[in-house]
Amino acid sequence: MHIALKSEFLARPQALFWEADSGLKLRWFRAIGSDPAKADRHKLAGQALPDLLAPTDTAGATLLDAHHRAFAGRAVQFEFGIDGLYWLGLAEPLRGEAGEIRGVSVTLCDHTSRAFSERSLRLSEQGFRSLIEEAPFGIARATGSGQMLQVNPAMVAMLGYESAQELLLQSLRSDIFSSRQAWDAFLGSLHRNESRHGLESLWRCQDGRSISVSLAGRAVHDETGRISHIEIIAENITERKQLQYQLSQAQKMQAVGQLAGGIAHDFNNLLTIINGQVQMVLGELRDGDPILERLVDVEAAARRASELTRQLLAFGRMQPIETKVLDLNTVVSGMTQMLMRLIGRNVELRFTPSPELGHIRADTAQLEQVIMNLVLNAKDATAEGGRITISTENVRIEASRSHDAGTPPPGDYVALIVADTGEGMSPEILARIFEPFFTTKNAGEGTGLGLAMVYSIVRQNRGFISTESQPALGSRFTIYLPRVASPVRQELNSASAQGASKNAAASATAGGSETILLAEDEEMIRKFAAAFLGNLGYRVLQAPDGVEAQALFESNPEQVDLLISDIVMPRCGGKELAAAIARTRPDLKILFISGYSPDDTLREFIEQRNAAFLQKPFLSMQAFAKSVRQLLDS
Repeated sequence: MHIALKSEFLARPQALFWEADSGLKLRWFRAIGSDPAKADRHKLAGQALPDLLAPTDTAGATLLDAHHRAFAGRAVQFEFGIDGLYWLGLAEPLRGEAGEIRGVSVTLCDHTSRAFSERSLRLSEQGFRSLIEEAPFGIARATGSGQMLQVNPAMVAMLGYESAQELLLQSLRSDIFSSRQAWDAFLGSLHRNESRHGLESLWRCQDGRSISVSLAGRAVHDETGRISHIEIIAENITERKQLQYQLSQAQKMQAVGQLAGGIAHDFNNLLTIINGQVQMVLGELRDGDPILERLVDVEAAARRASELTRQLLAFGRMQPIETKVLDLNTVVSGMTQMLMRLIGRNVELRFTPSPELGHIRADTAQLEQVIMNLVLNAKDATAEGGRITISTENVRIEASRSHDAGTPPPGDYVALIVADTGEGMSPEILARIFEPFFTTKNAGEGTGLGLAMVYSIVRQNRGFISTESQPALGSRFTIYLPRVASPVRQELNSASAQGASKNAAASATAGGSETILLAEDEEMIRKFAAAFLGNLGYRVLQAPDGVEAQALFESNPEQVDLLISDIVMPRCGGKELAAAIARTRPDLKILFISGYSPDDTLREFIEQRNAAFLQKPFLSMQAFAKSVRQLLDS
């Protein structure tokens, strides 16, 4: 104890005892556990207590106050701290035989270790309580039967209850877990392992919603081995699961799109040969030839196959697009008559355009394809009669709006809505409608690419699509396309267009005598194209890839007037070949042909040089001949 300035009090005992008379003189003084070498404490007897205390010492004031109160007839407990030590004391009145107070007895014990322990315990309890109360995860304690005993605020908020008291009335087994089987499985896992983590389950919220949770749990057993209570930490992973699902869907769509694009590319090569050969044979036959009608049917089938490959390319986002600023109302208005003929008389078609509709940037042909597919899909759903409504509106998505797979990020959009009063769809069908080759139609009635292509085109034009449907209540498709501030560009007048058309028609089948370097890895296409160009009078140099094409060019650098090259070839592709040749002949004209659409770098190359692109399969051999002639004449 060190409460005074006297050297006798410098030692630290475990306990001190003394008696003082009414004048506060010490009758006797004893120290337990002190260092004998420090001082002889018996010499303090007879000294006045105030003389032993520091005049400004808080501890001394506490001691004197305890003595005075004891002289007043009360036992007094007191404590104080000084120099990092804590003391606990008791001052009691000493009474004579007649009950008179003749002195004070004081006991003072070193309380430092216990005080530190109690303080540490309080801090630990406060920290633990803060950790539980402020944790971002739901934490709960419950009985082995599932009755809630204790919950933290995060658990209350997660399940949507107003207060902890309201949630404590609920049972994990019957009210929170989505099924009793799920609860039994969770409890059984705790029985077997005592503690588990990473378990996923569905929980019910107060408003009936279901959320996905990741659970960590611990079972506490009593002396009989039964579970006395369980402790649970729950994390709401609903949004994470949705994002994982969306990522999985996107990856699946991307993989199938790549597969579809690859198939379409190979199929395009075959169709290029079929279409070309059929058209050349048709040109050699006379009217009335019995084979003519059969070949016309072959040509029609090939054209239908070409349309299917274009759908596959659109789904794989490999179809070349030409975006421009559009008025969506104008696009839909221009299609209404055709759409009415398509859906028939037993289905009513309504178009309700929004006035002052914003503009969008999209590919017109693709947008028309989207509208047509959605209307045809609605027609199938209203086969027994009903109504199809097409509407447009300006939409602003706020930042606070929750997102799902079809909800766009915040911003300004133009919305296209196609709704019907048809048979609707079940949740199971609704979840799969954008999957390629998925269809509810009978075999032979549909390819299952219609809505998959709609989804792909919308995303290709930086848009989003959401769906709503219930059985017997119809369906609603909403497409969000980014709103742009640019004005709609006016098209050429009809006279100019007609003039251009006539000029194109005049040069459609014109040939020439120039030298053409043809690089194509598909042998049948290469030989067929070379023969076709040769029949038109051109001299054709053939190469199966970019490496041999470059060697042929280097041996005839000034004789080559036009390079025709596939984009994708082994060893050296068309883009690399064109770049290498351009270093020697920057003025050389180039025609790229491919089933794939050109990427941004190739588009830039085409814009900067005398180059063009032609999609396989060619619409006709005349179109191929026209492209060649136009480039040579440019």
